[in-house]
Amino acid sequence: SQGFIPAGRQRVGMNTRELHQVTTSTIEAMIELLISEAYTSFDTLYEEDFMALYRTFITPTNLIRKLVEVYMEEPLQTLPLEERARCALQLNETRKRLKQIIIQWAQQEFKDIQEDPKLVPCLLSIISSLRLHGDAERSQLAALVAHFLNRRQANEESFKSKQHHELKLDYSLLPTNVRDKPKGDFSVWADEEIAQELSNLYLSLFIKIELEELLEAVWTPPEKVEYLVNYNKWSTQNRHTHAWIMSDILVRQNLEDRCKAVSRYIKIAKRVSYFGNMHVTCVIMEALLAPEIQRLRRTFNSLSRKTSEGFAKLKDQVAQHHVRYADYLMYLVESKVDLSLPYIGVFTNEITDLANCKQEVGDDLLVVDFARLRRVLDVMNEIRVLQHNVVVPQSKRTQLRYSLVSANVLPMKVMSLFSQHCESEEGLPSEAITNTLDEGITYGVNKGQFFVKYGQPLKLLSKLNDLWLQRLDPNFVDAYLLNCSLFIPATELFTYLTAEFRKLDPDAELSKMSTEAVLQRARMIDMVRQWFSFEFEYLAKDESFVEAYMEFCKNTTFLTTDEAHFWLMLRDHLRTNRRRGDRHGPVDRRDHVTHQLKMRMLSESADFQSARWTKDQFYNENFPRDAAHILSAIDHTYLRAIKVQELVKKAYMDPQRSPNFAAMTKRFNVVSCWVASWILNEPDPTRRVLALSQFIKLAWELKCMNNFHSAHAIVGGLNHYPIARLKLTWAQVIPKTQHKWQLLEGLYDSSRNFRNYHEALANAKPPIVPFLGKYSQNLFKIEDSNPVFLEDCKTINFERFEMLMYQIRDLQTYQRVGYSGLELHESLCHYLLSVASENLLEETLNDLSFKLEPRSTPATDTAFLLHPILS
Repeated sequence: SQGFIPAGRQRVGMNTRELHQVTTSTIEAMIELLISEAYTSFDTLYEEDFMALYRTFITPTNLIRKLVEVYMEEPLQTLPLEERARCALQLNETRKRLKQIIIQWAQQEFKDIQEDPKLVPCLLSIISSLRLHGDAERSQLAALVAHFLNRRQANEESFKSKQHHELKLDYSLLPTNVRDKPKGDFSVWADEEIAQELSNLYLSLFIKIELEELLEAVWTPPEKVEYLVNYNKWSTQNRHTHAWIMSDILVRQNLEDRCKAVSRYIKIAKRVSYFGNMHVTCVIMEALLAPEIQRLRRTFNSLSRKTSEGFAKLKDQVAQHHVRYADYLMYLVESKVDLSLPYIGVFTNEITDLANCKQEVGDDLLVVDFARLRRVLDVMNEIRVLQHNVVVPQSKRTQLRYSLVSANVLPMKVMSLFSQHCESEEGLPSEAITNTLDEGITYGVNKGQFFVKYGQPLKLLSKLNDLWLQRLDPNFVDAYLLNCSLFIPATELFTYLTAEFRKLDPDAELSKMSTEAVLQRARMIDMVRQWFSFEFEYLAKDESFVEAYMEFCKNTTFLTTDEAHFWLMLRDHLRTNRRRGDRHGPVDRRDHVTHQLKMRMLSESADFQSARWTKDQFYNENFPRDAAHILSAIDHTYLRAIKVQELVKKAYMDPQRSPNFAAMTKRFNVVSCWVASWILNEPDPTRRVLALSQFIKLAWELKCMNNFHSAHAIVGGLNHYPIARLKLTWAQVIPKTQHKWQLLEGLYDSSRNFRNYHEALANAKPPIVPFLGKYSQNLFKIEDSNPVFLEDCKTINFERFEMLMYQIRDLQTYQRVGYSGLELHESLCHYLLSVASENLLEETLNDLSFKLEPRSTPATDTAFLLHPILS
């Protein structure tokens, strides 16, 4: 606080000079004072202050034009000779002064006007005007301006080249997707660590800000703020921290979780305040006091008394730092508070307020309060003192710092929607919807997820390249491309996806294109690749689409060989598919899938054992574990082979359209039937009891390995009527195994929509093989009960596709992580892959069951569960 001085910069010279400094004046008069060497020698800081502040009241182009107009003036020929000579002498002095100003300006490489699009034409015009007169002095000035203009343009090209550098080196068909950026996980960090690292992060950003950037931010357009590198990082982190705290609270649907999140940020704010970093404390409190957070009354009322009191104290403390600039300086001096970083918002707000110095007098006259504007430099001097006193400890938590900078956040315009979802007017979670974000589209939030609910076809099409929507709703693009054939012609979608490629100049170069244009081309290629992977067979049969695609390839210029290879490769596939379809018809992929399953399962095992296996080994103690390992490897191989397109448009009901899904369904039925066939093929009662016990143990081993699919198949086989009615056999099973059987039956109890199974699945850790039958049931229910269009036949019920993608994404999470380190016996593998050859027919199973245990009374046979064969 010792570095703070009263408002009003201490200047060179006597204090009486301050009384004669220019206060309010017109722009033309201020430019005349700038040119006047007499005045600038009197007010020695005027030129420096003018060049630092002029952009608040005049554009660089207009200023340099006015300076050059004065430079180009000539004495009037009508004047008497002596007066014309005196005027010429004055003009020469003025030109020397102007040349000195322009040279000093040019030596700074025009850094303050890099974003002015009119600067280059203006300077080129000035160079031409200077060179027309032909005298050496003007030609020298023209050459000097041209030299620094070239340097400025080179700097701009260097800036753009730096942006394109990684893109040119790593340009590929699959760009980095925004939604794949890792989200920070702060649960592993203590509050103290987060507070310390957050404080250090802001200190390191603050000391790097150049003071000129604070002033330039007042007049720099938002789209050009990237030139203000350090200020941009600072302001971006302010917004990011604010949005991160709000997002972390609003995405929590559970009241208890929200209370924990709010309490944690209150504790972090208290710790940061203890470190003396009031700026970060104010940023955190601004987030907690935002209307979207404050409306969560049920959440704040559920906080503990201690936390509520701490929050109230923080509000009082922060209020002392949200005051006028002069009062804040006085507070910092008189309170003698040892702060590592005061609230910088007071300083930046004062700069913005002082920069509002223009006044209109009359109809056309504009005057500037330059004395008020010069006080901006006093504020900047205070910030310079603060930067000089800051000491930044070296960071030792690089991963935490990365999370603080890059954690995913919600856009501000959807915060209110999430807030309404967390707590409705009744204070309970409920679905929140809005149609105000985009015309023709209705969005919703439910269960903490943002999604597109309804939309018009063309409006939805225009959102395919919307990055903010992809961040919020990662399923949107895939849901659209998977189901687009239901509501939009393929040629229309293709025209939209390739629009960026069609408008490209044939002579264009990658290095001269904007970063956004190149990234948009890459994103469109990614979408086309995804679309073709979903709908290739459908597209290949669409004659109009194939013709449009061939014409596109013929008339389009591609930037890179990678682009050309991608588009031409798809063209060749379309041609090949058409010829193959004409000659041979559809390709049956079922045999190919079965072969791949066997080869992959056998080749991926690191512990493959080739010892011979016989059926007598079924009764060995190790059989349940060995068989569980093999069945899990087989099932996950089947699971991983299922394609996304097999799960939509009821393709899973047609084996021709979903060979992999049908293969896994068939496998379930084969295993279930194998269980019943093996037990009933045992005439000896003792071995039959032992077989029954082995299958219960096998199902238990599968359940322990999180293979819920085969475990359900075995439970289904044991509940099959021919097995379930063997009361004498079941009675001989030992109590320990009987207990496992009761738990297995409870796991797959169909009451309350398989609640026990869903709880077990949620608590399981990968690798996991879920029960496939639940997915086919859920997918069918979604498609059967949700029409594609609403009643007006114009609005798409996009929520249907979002629900389908939720089921598909859930299944894909289990496809990614497979089993490893399993012990696979070769002969047992081959046997379990071929058990279908030993399965008995349903009639044979019934006959054997009644033969082994004849019917006692008719009533007893109806008390058993039916076999859950998948369809």
